[in-house]
Parts: sequence; C-alpha cells; structure tokens
Amino acid sequence: MRWRPGPVLVALATAAVFVVARVCYAAVFGGLSAGEPVLLDLPRLRGAGVFAHVAFLGPVTGSAIVRTLLGALPFAAVIVGCGLLASLLDVRRGLARLAGHGPVRNLGRALVVAWDTVPSLVGAVRDSALAARLLGRRPGPRALVPVLEHAIEHAVALGASMEVRGLGARSRSEAVACERPVVAHGVVLSRGDWAMRVPELSLPAGSLVLVTGGTGSGKSTLLNAMSGLF
Repeated sequence: MRWRPGPVLVALATAAVFVVARVCYAAVFGGLSAGEPVLLDLPRLRGAGVFAHVAFLGPVTGSAIVRTLLGALPFAAVIVGCGLLASLLDVRRGLARLAGHGPVRNLGRALVVAWDTVPSLVGAVRDSALAARLLGRRPGPRALVPVLEHAIEHAVALGASMEVRGLGARSRSEAVACERPVVAHGVVLSRGDWAMRVPELSLPAGSLVLVTGGTGSGKSTLLNAMSGLF
C-alpha cells in the first residue's frame, strides 16, 4: 500500500465543483427562496407558454443555502471517499485480479476496459478540439465521430490484449516445459484473395524475435495465428 496524493486531490476538486454546481442549480430554479435572512433579492421570473409553471431565480436566503449544502455533503463525501480509496489502494491491480477469475470476472473485465479507456477518451477529445482550432472550425457534434472511433479502437485493442493473456479463458492449462513453443511447417494463412505462406518457423523458448515487413505484409496475421486469434 502506497500513498498517492493525486487521486484524493482530484476527488476534493470534483466534490467542491459538485457542491457549487448544486447551489447554483438551486438558485437558478428558485430553490433558495425559503427561510431567512434574505442575502440576495433577485427578481422572480416565470417561463412562457407550457413552461409558465417553472420559476427561475428569486430571493436567496441563508437558511436555504445551508439546507442545500447539507443535502450535497453526502454525495461530496462519497466522491472524497473514493479518492481516498484510490490514493491508498492500487485500483488497477485490484481490477486486474477481479478480472482474472471469480464469479464477477466479466464485470471486472468490463471495468478494466472502462478504466483504461477513459484517459484515452479524454486525450481524444483534447486532440479533436486542437484539430478543429487548427482548421479554423468550432468544435461541434461532428467532433464526436473521431473521438468515439478512437475510444472504440482502444477498447477493442485492450480487450484483444486481455484475451491473448488468458483473461477471457474459462479454464487455464498447466504450464508445460517446452523447448519450441512455436513450430510451423508449410502453413498458409489467407483472407479472401490474399494469402501468406510460412514454409518453416521455429521459435525456441525464451527467445526474442522481431517481425518486420511493410504495411499489409502479414505481420499481425502471423501474430494472430500464433496466439489463436486468426
């Protein structure tokens, strides 16, 4: 267990923003007008047409602010508590163990993918906004397409990586001593009209092998075949 201040600082900032947003929301929709003393005498506004029953603004009283703050504190405490837990515990390692085995392994795998995809999603939003500014455009709904595409590709790649490492298997085989973990003779891998031949391939245990080639030459196909995904 190692203390990391970053998560709890983020949680404190998030909790503070939540409390302020809750008070502002109540003030905008006339939820701070009950009680005394009146701190700010704002005009009461009414909606038009079908929204005539909706009231906006109105007087802001001290007792109403206190009640709103007390109502928001439990949610803020939960946010701070999650930040403290993340600062004390290695969440990633816990999720990895949860995803490895047990009755909730499927939920654990989904949480692992979500946990790792969120930072990638934030980065994609930032890159999309930067690209829009460089092109002289205003970021709009069209920017969601590359963002979601990037997030989906990242999640799929992470899921495939977990599958290769055995996190998707229902059972595990015992490790066996093997001098040649990869042996291929006269293998042909094909996709439609494209085909790749592997006349001879033998990789000794503990070796480091570099697969090189141009785009579309079959590097990923060969690796997928060796890992059982092809």
